[in-house]
Amino acid sequence: MHRLGVSHTMLGWYFGNYPGLMIKSAGELSFEPFPKDEESFLHRLASIYWKEDDVSSVVEAWKNFAEGYGNYPLQNMMGYYGPMHDGPVWPLLLKPADAPLSPTWQMAQAQHGSHGPQAVTVSVNCLPG
Repeated sequence: MHRLGVSHTMLGWYFGNYPGLMIKSAGELSFEPFPKDEESFLHRLASIYWKEDDVSSVVEAWKNFAEGYGNYPLQNMMGYYGPMHDGPVWPLLLKPADAPLSPTWQMAQAQHGSHGPQAVTVSVNCLPG
């Protein structure tokens, strides 16, 4: 962005627009001097929040999270209807209720879906290729 002459940015999205680590990261990368590489940036960022003894472990954990996130089914239907954003409150039903998947952006719907065909369709649409 710097090489393109970008001078302002507005960051935010429904899932993830709250002040947090990613917004802090964007802020840290908004000003010079830029870090020489990803590793030094991650260490500098971790040192803001963690004790020096823990920084290397935190950076290693972030790398593992990044690798895991690379397996996240990034597809609109999965993002809007899948259980990822509601995961901690998504019920695990022993007997499926055959309810449709509910949109994660509408808090009014208390029923989370278990509708097999819809869940399979969402999952299959997320496969590469």
